[in-house]
Amino acid sequence: MFYGSNARRCQHFSHLSMLSGTALNRELVDRYRRWLSGMEYGLRTQGNYVKYANEFCEFLKGRELTEVSHFDVRDFLTMCAKRGLTLPSVNYILYSLRSFFDFLNMGGLFRNLAPRVVELKPLPEKIPRVLSASQIAHLINAATNSRDRALAEFLYATGCRVCEVVALRVEDINFEARTARVVGKNRKHRVVIFGFLAACALKTYLNGRKHGYVFQALVRKGAGPRVWKWNRARSWIGRVTVYDRNHPFPGRPMSCFLGHDLKMTKREAMAALKKRIGYLNINRPDRPRPLTTGIMQEVISTLGARAKLGRITPYMLRHAFATHMLDGGADLREIQELLGHKSLNTTQIYTHVSRSKLLATFDRCHPRGNKRYGNSSHR
Repeated sequence: MFYGSNARRCQHFSHLSMLSGTALNRELVDRYRRWLSGMEYGLRTQGNYVKYANEFCEFLKGRELTEVSHFDVRDFLTMCAKRGLTLPSVNYILYSLRSFFDFLNMGGLFRNLAPRVVELKPLPEKIPRVLSASQIAHLINAATNSRDRALAEFLYATGCRVCEVVALRVEDINFEARTARVVGKNRKHRVVIFGFLAACALKTYLNGRKHGYVFQALVRKGAGPRVWKWNRARSWIGRVTVYDRNHPFPGRPMSCFLGHDLKMTKREAMAALKKRIGYLNINRPDRPRPLTTGIMQEVISTLGARAKLGRITPYMLRHAFATHMLDGGADLREIQELLGHKSLNTTQIYTHVSRSKLLATFDRCHPRGNKRYGNSSHR
């Protein structure tokens, strides 16, 4: 890394002075990767930023990053656009390159921040689709098991991101206070609140469980011992998966010869197999794992299809939470804290989608509003 004392900085520069071209660029990207990890950026963000930094270095074809101008950055973004990337994706790549060059500038090695000079067409403001309270009720009622119902209730009640719910543990929930401690972006902790219905759904799903991840994937049972006839060899073959730690290949299915098919029946072959594995552990260990983000998205999508609401994503429940809270009279700062937004500007998008509160404000404040002028305002 480039920051630190003058002696350390000189040591870094003396090492870099021996590199040139592709080797220098590769070393700088590697240091950038370590810095992202040290600053505890999200794993997905780390992967994307390093990926685009490497792609930009490949685009330079051996030229050093110290020689880069804003024309090179512009040509690289143009190439990305010609590959079919959308404008938001190209903007994201530019943002990642700005982060990369800001890192290089921290130690004084780079004075020219080329990506900062490049400006792209501003993104159109996208107002998210918001489900109504009745649509949310239909979505939740479409659940056919306690886990899916608890997941939908919790996402809507708290406005959490899916990545936050994946890591949520039972120990982080306080049912008496109806609060949960979640880990958001950049590993920031915050406390969210949920209602009575969500608490009931969670208790029904947990069924007294006190530890582990809240939402767990179903553990598949082992196939158990099996036998079949190998006609080509005229013999019975047994197959079993052993989960004994002392076994040479734990967790891998193993096959063995049991005898000729003319000398024993299938029942006798199965008895021979059970006798041979009698001292081994063939029971698959119960190691519950948390639901992945993909499975959670699939659960919500399935509930939306059953409720005939079209394509539904977990993030739409987050939008619904914020909008309905705003409609109910919650302060924007309170919603910002509950959502875990770093900036209030991010939360302000919900003022555009909160139509009922906007209409109520108009009726209350405008001289010819519905409440001031009467219901027959078109007279």
